[in-house]
Amino acid sequence: MIYYTFGLIVALIYSILLLPNKVGDPPSFNPTIYPLIYNGMIIIPLNKEKAIHLHHWILALFICLYYYKNNNFAFGFGLGLLFQGLSYSDSYKIICDNPHNKN
Repeated sequence: MIYYTFGLIVALIYSILLLPNKVGDPPSFNPTIYPLIYNGMIIIPLNKEKAIHLHHWILALFICLYYYKNNNFAFGFGLGLLFQGLSYSDSYKIICDNPHNKN
């Protein structure tokens, strides 16, 4: 239980230090590496106009599913990021305008 709680605390610290406070803001660490990362967000172009935004809560969901029985720290960390990511108003907007095309 202590590792689970520690994972949640680390997720909270990670969220405060690196993730944006409101929708539309870039994270604190925001590199752009075409074609997968744009301003620190995983955005994969589909075509010139549209892209897939792979939100951090989706990655956190996979962390939770993979580690839920074997690693309490990773599960707690993933769960913290999952709930934090779902708190954004655009958390279910997966298809977005392709920002890579604007540069």
